[in-house]
Amino acid sequence: MLKNRIIPVAIAELVAVLLSARFGWAQGEPASGFYQITSGQYIACCGIGGPFIDVLPDARQAFVALTVDSQRGSAQMAFLAEDMQTVFRSFSNGMVFPDHIQFVSAPGVIGRPPSWNYTVSNAAGALRINGTLFDGPICCDIPNKFTHTNVVAVLIPGAV
Repeated sequence: MLKNRIIPVAIAELVAVLLSARFGWAQGEPASGFYQITSGQYIACCGIGGPFIDVLPDARQAFVALTVDSQRGSAQMAFLAEDMQTVFRSFSNGMVFPDHIQFVSAPGVIGRPPSWNYTVSNAAGALRINGTLFDGPICCDIPNKFTHTNVVAVLIPGAV
C-alpha cells in the first residue's frame, strides 16, 4: 500500500527534475537577438602601460549579438560597435547549459589561435557576461589579456 503511494510521488519528482534541467532557463532563457550593453568593464592588460580599463558601453562595444541554437545546445556571441554591424570580438561553439552558456576554447599556445573562457548568464532580465581572452605572444609592451567583467546587456525587442 505504501509502495503504491511512493512510486507516483517519486516519478513526479523525477519528471520535475528532468524538466528543470532541460528547460532551466525557461523563466528567462536568453533569446537570440541583439542586446544593448548597459554597464561593465573591458580591461586590456598587460604591457608597460599597465591595464587599460574601458567603462562599457563605448563606441567599440555597445551591443551584443547572441544566437542560441536550442536544438543543438550551442550558441554564438559577438560584441558589436555602436553601428550594430562592426564586430569587435566574436565567439563561437558556446555550450548551452540549464543556467548559463559557456564559451571555451582550447588553451592557447604561443603562435596558435587565441584562447578564451566566457560565461553568459541571466541577471534580472538581462545577460551578465564575464570572461577572459588571451591573444598573441607574451610581450612586455603589448596587451595580450583581454577581460570583460560584469557586463550587463538588455534585449532590444524587435531588433534585427
